[in-house]
Amino acid sequence: MAETVLIPRMIDECHRLLQEHIPAGGFAIDATAGNGYDTAFLARLVGPEGKVWSFDIQQAAIDSTRNRLESLNLAERVLLVPDSHSRMADYVPANLAGSISGIAFNLGYLPGSDKQITTRVPTSLEAVRHSLQLLSADGILTVTVYPGHAEGTREGDALLALIPEFEQAGWLIRIHRVPDPKSAAPFLLTYQRKKT
Repeated sequence: MAETVLIPRMIDECHRLLQEHIPAGGFAIDATAGNGYDTAFLARLVGPEGKVWSFDIQQAAIDSTRNRLESLNLAERVLLVPDSHSRMADYVPANLAGSISGIAFNLGYLPGSDKQITTRVPTSLEAVRHSLQLLSADGILTVTVYPGHAEGTREGDALLALIPEFEQAGWLIRIHRVPDPKSAAPFLLTYQRKKT
């Protein structure tokens, strides 16, 4: 069963892990652009020779991310995709399957927007499956789950239920939690290929 790791801050742990796996000149995906913080972080990691694909179904998120990237002179490193992360395989060139060093998800809703527009179980699970097909041998997938709202609880339950299937398929999965007694506290799932 997946190992549980206690961490001080979710975002710091997520960024630390991505930084360990994404080289300059590499490829990365922000599966949920949001306000562009993770996209900008990934763009810095890949450098001017790398590429980031950033997905969001909300135009407000795409616009916010574009503005952030432009203000940081990072826009040329990123392809902004106004579509569902469940369709990421349609946008990443087929020859790059197995070459993506890091993929980040922040499930839930866009902060400061309509909370009824949120990631959903069917598309999130499909996107995670696509991510594992795109990930490089030494890459990492990070999925931050927010069970503090109804759909977030469903997403978390669905992802946790799939752990045995993914582990049997050769994935090492860790559950990273902050030392918070609330059951609705966010948690981070990481996926890496098991070393043989």
